[in-house]
Amino acid sequence: MVKLWSLQILSGPHYRIKSEKNRIRLQDIPPFRGLIYDRHGNILVNNKPSYDLYVVPEDVKNPGALVERLESLVSVNKDLAMELIEKAGRIKPFEPVCLRHGLTRDEVALVETHRFNLPGVMITVAPQRRYIRGELAAHILGYLGEVTERDLRTRRYYGARVGDLVGKAGVELKWQRALGGIRGGKQVEVDAAGRQIRIISSQPSRPGANVYLTIDEGLQEVAEKAMGEKSGAVVAIDPNSGQILAMVSKPSFDPNLFVGGIDPATWRKMVTSESYPLQNRAIAGLYSPGSVFKIVVALAALEEGAVDPEEEIWCPGWLQLGNRTFRCWKKVGHGKVKLHRALVESCDVYFYTLGKRLGVDNIAAYARKMGLGTKTGFDLGFEKAGLVPTRQWKLKRWGVPWQMGETLSLAIGQSFLLLTPIQAACL
Repeated sequence: MVKLWSLQILSGPHYRIKSEKNRIRLQDIPPFRGLIYDRHGNILVNNKPSYDLYVVPEDVKNPGALVERLESLVSVNKDLAMELIEKAGRIKPFEPVCLRHGLTRDEVALVETHRFNLPGVMITVAPQRRYIRGELAAHILGYLGEVTERDLRTRRYYGARVGDLVGKAGVELKWQRALGGIRGGKQVEVDAAGRQIRIISSQPSRPGANVYLTIDEGLQEVAEKAMGEKSGAVVAIDPNSGQILAMVSKPSFDPNLFVGGIDPATWRKMVTSESYPLQNRAIAGLYSPGSVFKIVVALAALEEGAVDPEEEIWCPGWLQLGNRTFRCWKKVGHGKVKLHRALVESCDVYFYTLGKRLGVDNIAAYARKMGLGTKTGFDLGFEKAGLVPTRQWKLKRWGVPWQMGETLSLAIGQSFLLLTPIQAACL
């Protein structure tokens, strides 16, 4: 009698709360992620229904047995599933934890058929990302990945929960807060096996905002086809507005591989590949620009009064500096060359001469004025600043003084100079 009185009177509220929690569940209603369009309103990224497998840890008395039963029905990572259930059971036992995204219809049917023997298991229908054109504009669009504990501590992923798929690169990452939307939820009554009996209350989710890009889908496709299987980058910019119309980085990848969680073997292959397909070479690839840089040298020479546009400089096909011979690409030479023709025909000797007159630090100063050596401000992240060398830089980096021959090489876009393709396109 004393024990019964203790259970009913002293511990009554505790067991009543526990009973309510065992009977009532809070379930997420995931929001539809915002769509991504090109400049003409063509949809590049949308959503499709996904069947996702969840487990409520509180309802699972024997996690090992449950995971083994699930493994016999559908493809799940056994070790990861055990870790997720046990960890969630210690922290938030009544909150469903996702074990697998993107079940097939056959897998859904198998789980539903054996639901009586799968306590705590539930299947939800959620929006799943779809990259309509596959690899097209992959480095711009980015991809999704499962949120990590580290991610959850940042403002970018505010409101996300364990198991959520969030932006990890490109537009998907940059505009995560806008695209992600706001989750809803519902309060449902379940039976002893965790099966839903009725919905008690519901708060709908709010879809994410749509994002419109300056990219032209047609031009992007043309640029990607032109690149073919070659490694490198293409950037096309509207010179009047500065808007990016196309941006290609090769080799590329299909963002759809990440939908529902990328296979570990595929991920390892990507990140260990010498070609590193995940890198956006248009903003992070560093290259010696070559003759593109002659524009900078020409402007510097005009501004500094180092050359008159009508001055004729003799190009015999080479320029002698001490015991070194610096050759022009045209072996027989260009003869007498003025500035306009030097730019049109890319005469190396003409620019060697301007380099001697200007000096490395003058060239570097004008390069920086034109935005080189610093990031362009392209807002997808992971951009590199490039390198504009100076006398001081070389002395600090290598401990040896700058040589005039290096200035001549710099004047035709070589030496230690490194630009990203987007920097070159902005010249």
